[in-house]
Amino acid sequence: MSLRFVFAFFVFINHSGDGANINGVLGWLLKNKFSDSSNVEFFFILSGFLLTLIYEKRISNRSDLLKFYASRIFKIIPAHLFVLTVTLMILPISELSIKWIIKVLINAGLLQSYIPIEGVFFSFNAPTWSISCQLFFYALFPLLIHAQQSLSKRIKISFLAGFALLILVLIQLLPKDLHKAIIYVSPFIRIFDFILGMACAYIWQLNKNKQLKHSTLWELCALTILTSFYFFYSSVPEVYRFSVYYWLPMLLLIFIFSYQGGAISKLLSNKYVYKLRVKLCNIHGSFPNNKIDQQVYYQQTSFILLYITSTYNFCCTPIA
Repeated sequence: MSLRFVFAFFVFINHSGDGANINGVLGWLLKNKFSDSSNVEFFFILSGFLLTLIYEKRISNRSDLLKFYASRIFKIIPAHLFVLTVTLMILPISELSIKWIIKVLINAGLLQSYIPIEGVFFSFNAPTWSISCQLFFYALFPLLIHAQQSLSKRIKISFLAGFALLILVLIQLLPKDLHKAIIYVSPFIRIFDFILGMACAYIWQLNKNKQLKHSTLWELCALTILTSFYFFYSSVPEVYRFSVYYWLPMLLLIFIFSYQGGAISKLLSNKYVYKLRVKLCNIHGSFPNNKIDQQVYYQQTSFILLYITSTYNFCCTPIA
């Protein structure tokens, strides 16, 4: 998926300080941080989309199921444990307590996203909360594929509508201090993004043999719509920007670019652009952050850890 480069760049932007000492377009991007939550939204939806296209017809028996789980586990766990170990070796420990040990075990088991406490789900190597969610998605993926294949269209549409309504109701009912923990981080809520990606893949498969005329124009339209959402994002309450606000533009973007027929998608699929994406992942976090400029040590630590995670392709791209 050529769009990974674009959103890897946004990841770079959102981990590059506040832009106070940087001028031009890059400085403006750093100051506005407009793409923060949309990156996660894109990768969760894309993960469901790609897994459906790749595995929908490849999980037909117990052996296939075990192979699928093994491939997911061995792609995530070794890299995660390695990075967590390096994190624990580098970051200072204020106090070696039972609470600290429990937090380490929760992180090691990729269970942090289930705990609605920011000091837990953002602890140590903070971006791994999303990997914790991904592991939950993978665990349910075979069941979701079976449901997608066996349930009627009416039931599936009703389920999607009901789940979306539930999220909107929770946004209204939950106290503000739980919005990030439940709406943004909880795998029980974020799996809806993954399911949207699966639904998008199902629709795309029904239409993949149809030629998308004027592909470049369609790609420009999709990017323009997403850009307009970014332009007005500051007027939208943060809790909606955690996911709901970006559902439509992300689904449209992924659907159109999946045809790979336009000039933009072909450019982004270029091997040299891919290499640039990897470089951006390697250096994001290296710009000075004025809010913590007295803690240069932590900036260096962030650089090292993010370099490791990008090497394993596990922080800047969806694991699919």
